[in-house]
Amino acid sequence: NNDLDPATATSLFDIDTAGDRVVVQSPANSGTLAPTGNLGVDAGPSVGFDIYYTPKDGSNQGFAALSTGGSYSFYKINPLTGT
Repeated sequence: NNDLDPATATSLFDIDTAGDRVVVQSPANSGTLAPTGNLGVDAGPSVGFDIYYTPKDGSNQGFAALSTGGSYSFYKINPLTGT
């Protein structure tokens, strides 16, 4: 997270490979997962996921390396919709 403003809250997003969806973990330390959107692919169990923050306009963009069909691909993912 590159947002250094202490007045803003943190949202923790995860990839649920069992359900092939993006989930928000809220509160971040509790482990309670709420789905936000489907990935649209059948993702394997190994995933890399990060969210890039653009300070200039305050936008966020998710990126994931997902294993689908035995090979990895790089995906641009909206954490709020999964697509």
